[in-house]
Parts: sequence; C-alpha cells; structure tokens
Amino acid sequence: MEFSCALTMDFSLTLRGLTKTEIAKQLGVSRKTVFNNLKKNSTPIYSRKKTIRQKIESFKECMNLRLEKYNLTATKLYKEIQNQGYLGKYGMVARYVSFVKDSLASKAVLRFETLPGEQAQVDWGHFGKFYDRETKQTISLYCFLIILGFSRTLYVEFFSKADIFNLAGNPRL
Repeated sequence: MEFSCALTMDFSLTLRGLTKTEIAKQLGVSRKTVFNNLKKNSTPIYSRKKTIRQKIESFKECMNLRLEKYNLTATKLYKEIQNQGYLGKYGMVARYVSFVKDSLASKAVLRFETLPGEQAQVDWGHFGKFYDRETKQTISLYCFLIILGFSRTLYVEFFSKADIFNLAGNPRL
C-alpha cells in the first residue's frame, strides 16, 4: 500500500471514530506515524530517496579476487581496503565477505575416482627422536604410509630408518 493512500485512509478512519492505535494496527504503521500525519493539513506526497552508491561498491572486485585466491577473513580484507581508501564500516565488509564465501563454498567438487588396485599414494613421515628403553639409545621414529585410491584404506607402519632397504627387509609387506 502506498503511503499517500494510507494517509487518505487515515482521515476516513478517524471520521469513523477509530483511535490512533487502531488505525496504526490496520495500516501496519506506528502510532507515532499516524499521529504526525493527522496533525498535517495536507496529504504528503511520498517519493523515494535517491539511492546512495555504497562505499563498498568500488572495492568489491578487488575483494572478490582476493577471496577467490585466498581464504581471507573479513577483518583482514577490511584492513586491506582501508589502506586503499575505503571509508566505510567493518559491518558492510563482513556481510559482503560472508555472502561471497557462501557462494564460493557452494561450488561443486569433483572427487577423483580410481578403479580397485589402480592407484595408491605412498609417503614417509618423521615423528621426531625418542629414547628406546630396550637399546638405551635415542632413535628417530619414521612412519610409512599407504592410502589406496579406490577404498581410501590406510596402512601405517613405523620404522627407525626411512629407507627402501628397511621397508624391503620387512617380511610383513
């Protein structure tokens, strides 16, 4: 309902004896709005205000590029665009970053699939140095790891040396 129509209805509703509170409820406006408009002699003409270009508009392209390349926080981006001349508030940046990250997260991810026995990933990991109570020496602990491509089954075994000779000499493999 347009504002000018609502005001015309206000005057007709007061002629019917309704209170300002009842008029406000019927029109979906505040009681204060009804009171202020009834005091006026003429019906005001409603017009939209000119849309103000948001301060963040000129920085959106830069922020989009940064968010696509890096997973930055709104705080980090806010500081970056402030250095570029942004004069707006943090809340606007935070809302925009949240919107962009939601759209980036909704992109589908294609999972790489293999047939059984077709692929496995192998790696060594170092866990540091430990004291072996049996040999009474400090030893390095290494981990040999295999992940099968099809089933994602994980095989892990620990060694004191990370070399192929140690691995090949292990009767369990």
